[in-house]
Amino acid sequence: MNLERINYKLIGQRIKKYRIKKNITQEKFAECLDVTVGYISQIERGISKVNLERLAAIAEFFGCSIIDLLADASTSDPTYLQSEIFTLYEQLNLSEKATLVSLLKAYLEHKSFH
Repeated sequence: MNLERINYKLIGQRIKKYRIKKNITQEKFAECLDVTVGYISQIERGISKVNLERLAAIAEFFGCSIIDLLADASTSDPTYLQSEIFTLYEQLNLSEKATLVSLLKAYLEHKSFH
């Protein structure tokens, strides 16, 4: 049984995205949170599991809510990865979207045979 219910890698990717959007280095970010650069790197790669208090500080630093960092990150949530998929989908042109839909249909058809 897989007990890992939170996708910390996804949370870390979101934190990194906010940091880059704010044009801040890991060093400066670590300094602002009073942690080491190594810790920031581990959070962003999903290696370290960030606790709620630290997550609240990160959200406050970026001016977002904790929900923005946690949304769809629980594998038990029926919307798991939904916002990530939608964000990726929005980056595709019309032809690429059609190809993706075809691939998903083919995958689902193939999956139902096994």
